[in-house]
Amino acid sequence: MKHLLLLLTFAATSFGAVIYSDDFDTSLPATVLNANVPGWEALNGTVDYGKNGAFGLSCRGGAGGCIDLDGTTRSAADFTSLATFNLLAGNTYTLTYWFSGSQRTGPDSMMVSFGGQTNTHADIPASAPFSQFSLLVAPLVDTTSNIVFSHAGGDDFGLILDDVSLDESPAGVVPEPSSLLLLSGGLGILWARRKRK
Repeated sequence: MKHLLLLLTFAATSFGAVIYSDDFDTSLPATVLNANVPGWEALNGTVDYGKNGAFGLSCRGGAGGCIDLDGTTRSAADFTSLATFNLLAGNTYTLTYWFSGSQRTGPDSMMVSFGGQTNTHADIPASAPFSQFSLLVAPLVDTTSNIVFSHAGGDDFGLILDDVSLDESPAGVVPEPSSLLLLSGGLGILWARRKRK
């Protein structure tokens, strides 16, 4: 009985699995202006890769590396993942990312796109601290998508991006209420039989 209850505890709990993560801490060995960041492509502009402390820049947690989404060419980029993700109908995907203001001039704006959904972040002041944001996607049909951070502007100082991750929660992991009712009835019968012995 104890083992059965333990099994039920796990069956009733749903956890998303991390299917992609990039903290940018080891992307490049040093600060690089107009960088080619491994795993990403800067389309229609450039980005800068910065190590914490370079040019007075602070990355999330005060360590590692991060991305200035408006590179030194004064042409902000559509920072796009090279990985293309297969999104399955019925599953739920959560894109999580952190960003701060430019830490120099502002305000700045960007749009985040994934799986046909978007988050728009407008008029973010330069002094805005790192904050976490999420974009939830639940496709109705199988599809593919890249992660895209589209920065507006072109003044050489952009929003600072750090710690991007993507979680997938498969459909049907958590039993539906009717299944739980049926299961609890079965457990009741097992408990009653055990009690008689």
